[in-house]
Amino acid sequence: MLGIGGIGMSALARYFLSKGLQVSGYDQNPSKITDSLMEEGVSIQFQADIAQIPWQADLVVYTPAIPEENLLFQYFLNAHTLMKKRAVMLGEISRGKFTIAVAGSHGKTSVSAMITYLLRQHGIKCTALIGGIMKNYKSNFVAGDDQIFVVEADEYDRSFLALEPDIAIITAIDADHLDVYKSEKALHYSFSEFLGKMKPGGILISKQGLKLDAGEKGIKHQTYAIENPSADYSASDLVLQSGKTSYYINYKGKRLSRVQTSLSGKYNVENTMAAIVSAQHTGIKCSAMSSTLEDFEGIERRFDIILDRPGLLVINDYAHHPKEIEALIESVKLLHPHRRVSVLFQPHLYSRTKDMYQAFADALNLADEVLLLPIYAAREKSTKGISSILILKRLQTAVKMLIEKSKILDSLNIIRPEILLIVGAGDIDSMVGLIKENFIAQQEEEK
Repeated sequence: MLGIGGIGMSALARYFLSKGLQVSGYDQNPSKITDSLMEEGVSIQFQADIAQIPWQADLVVYTPAIPEENLLFQYFLNAHTLMKKRAVMLGEISRGKFTIAVAGSHGKTSVSAMITYLLRQHGIKCTALIGGIMKNYKSNFVAGDDQIFVVEADEYDRSFLALEPDIAIITAIDADHLDVYKSEKALHYSFSEFLGKMKPGGILISKQGLKLDAGEKGIKHQTYAIENPSADYSASDLVLQSGKTSYYINYKGKRLSRVQTSLSGKYNVENTMAAIVSAQHTGIKCSAMSSTLEDFEGIERRFDIILDRPGLLVINDYAHHPKEIEALIESVKLLHPHRRVSVLFQPHLYSRTKDMYQAFADALNLADEVLLLPIYAAREKSTKGISSILILKRLQTAVKMLIEKSKILDSLNIIRPEILLIVGAGDIDSMVGLIKENFIAQQEEEK
């Protein structure tokens, strides 16, 4: 598996392991994911060195992040080894199975994890491959009886076109991955193509307001929204608190049940609605799920509360799109209206920064203070003229700084945040432990 440390690739690796197969892989850098895979029995190399390949593979699965000039990619290609993209492999293992696929520019991981939890708590042993570590299962993979698959339908690289869903959920269609699509129109067309892959008689569940064409395959389309009775499913009487949320879910104006969850924020109300509506179509009654999500612990790096002490709240979040950052900051300010909100943000990808630097600044301007890190390149090469300075120049917050990772602790000691949001999809997560330890030591010293 080339790029085995990726969140989607590692879930596939665990699927193969669950089938008793021998798995090895390559990634550029060690991480918590590669560490855990190695503990589970996967052999992983961190150099593109042919001599380190432990055995001749029958199948090579690779991520689009692996460049074709990679020495291992070229070796397997020249050896005529069977090679498949991650998305193709996911499509093949779920083909012929009842598939619930969650698509959208954000919310995919949360919704797919919630669906997994709802189904399994109500006795349906689904197989799930998720783009995040589910705290309840301490993994991004759950082995089931393979009768029902829950998967993320990723629009990057048009990966979701390899899937054939019975139930498709679409949470949002915001401009993203324009390095692949070139235009927002092309992105929207790709979502139409995804719906064209649905099985005849399937069910489409989408957030109200999205312009979607379900085609002519007898697809049943249902919508959901907060406090919008024109949607098929609506949420009303919301009670938002830190650490939990409750609301009534209604179908075409008729009250179905009170829903209690362990999650904060309006966007998580939408996510739970999408999950509950989807789970209903597997035969679970809405009323039976009213309190199930009270014990859903969430996902690492999704509104992940790292530290909650008097005078200091630290939240780690994977948000990497302006809309996600906006929703995150608004949720925190709604819960804590009188506290200062500081954001430590690491932009993800040169292409995304180039396309959205003004939108990033607009979202971050909702905060009181912003610490910006350099762009995390991921699969991309550096682009001349594109840097975090583009965002910095457009920030209007009371405090704004561009810093290196090595200066994070010093900078935080200067601003002394009341609420700190650690935001980004890159390697900023590797600093979370140090940040937490620094704050704890600081508070102990001041006692």
